[in-house]
Amino acid sequence: MNDNLEFELEVPSVKIAKERVAEVKAEFGEDVYIIVKIIGEDKSNVLSMLDEVLRKTAAQIVEKISEHKGEK
Repeated sequence: MNDNLEFELEVPSVKIAKERVAEVKAEFGEDVYIIVKIIGEDKSNVLSMLDEVLRKTAAQIVEKISEHKGEK
């Protein structure tokens, strides 16, 4: 069994990855296992757009259900 701590970091660039890895190692020591995922900076934009689309779709579904219930 691995007794070391494991961390997963999502960062937008290699420069920031180096900074975050150094911070984790400074706080928890050198014997930590770190997975680094370099992601695009627009991930937050994609997530907010997805959130907006899901909210609109849910609102449309609620409206259709309400209309359907009113027809009965």
